[in-house]
Amino acid sequence: MTPNLHANESTGQKMVESGWLDLHYQASREQYEQLLLAAGLREGWRVLDAGAGSGSYLPLLGRIVGERGSIHAVDLAGENVRAMRERLDTMGLGCPVEVIQGSVLELPFEDGSFDAVWCANTIQYFPAAKLGELFDEFRRVLKPGGLLAVKEFDNVGLHFGPFDPVLRWHLLEALKDSELLLGAGALVTADLKSHLIEAGFREVRFESFVGDFQHPLTPVQREFLASALELYSSLAEQVELPEGEIEQWRAKVGNPKGEEYLLHRPEFYFRELHGLATGVAPG
Repeated sequence: MTPNLHANESTGQKMVESGWLDLHYQASREQYEQLLLAAGLREGWRVLDAGAGSGSYLPLLGRIVGERGSIHAVDLAGENVRAMRERLDTMGLGCPVEVIQGSVLELPFEDGSFDAVWCANTIQYFPAAKLGELFDEFRRVLKPGGLLAVKEFDNVGLHFGPFDPVLRWHLLEALKDSELLLGAGALVTADLKSHLIEAGFREVRFESFVGDFQHPLTPVQREFLASALELYSSLAEQVELPEGEIEQWRAKVGNPKGEEYLLHRPEFYFRELHGLATGVAPG
């Protein structure tokens, strides 16, 4: 899965291929569903899932809004839209769901169309300079007093080991001005509160959630983590790093058959940090 960085052919975006998104969701299901439940969505609401990916959140969204509610799911990638539409019948959703291909920067809805906008793992694909435009569009399609809930991975808080965290910092620094940098927007997740306030949202709140992975791992968690480590190792091979650091990436992260491979270590640890920002549309 790693050579194309889990990209969709139609958009060229990395880390958005439906198989990868499904795997990550299943591995992190406990934390992901905890985040959605904490967002404050209510029964009977009309909700927009903005940047819905492969539709992993749709079943829980459907349970929350119930038969009196409805969901519109929007994603840029045609591959993801097709994947969502193909699985709708198997999801057992108890509310109307419409799946639409489109950009979250130009939503095909009238002003004030939704009670809530749920946006998960999408901010990471936008530079900070674009967030004002994005949140303005979310505010436009929300009813006055409607809820915006933004869930995002926090790249600053990610850690795996036993592995020197400075090596990952060096990798991020080497990737800073490269097209290989994945999820650049996730480096500013902790600043989402200020971005929502600047966009005019009220009652803005921010909360962090931690996801821990350590032995014993489930098969899905192991598959996801092996893929994630392989991805980081491949990036380390493509940027300018000291040879000694590249060797550590190869031995500890990039070689599943090696004695030093992290995932085989009994003390292996992988931490994901997620942020949830919520705000109320003015009016």
